[in-house]
Amino acid sequence: MKNELKEKREQILDQAAYELSDELLEVNDKLEKAYSIITEMSNYFESYDVKDKEDVSAIICEFPKNKKFANIAYDYVYEAKTIIDELYGRATEAQKSKKNIA
Repeated sequence: MKNELKEKREQILDQAAYELSDELLEVNDKLEKAYSIITEMSNYFESYDVKDKEDVSAIICEFPKNKKFANIAYDYVYEAKTIIDELYGRATEAQKSKKNIA
């Protein structure tokens, strides 16, 4: 009996993943882009020593570029979170309506 329930749950999860594949791809794309930007930015922070005067100059020179990268990464994460929040809201409403039916 437990195996049947587990299999049924797996089938439901597979169907849900299939139904949401476009949304999942969109969220994944945004997060991959943000991850790439953040990885590049972490190299910026790890490359310099704030106690070295030459490094401080480089940090200052590269700051505007990295500020833009941070803003772009933020936008991607915000957009991905917005999609997830919308899907979560829909799932919550669907669960409420399902409880009212049962």
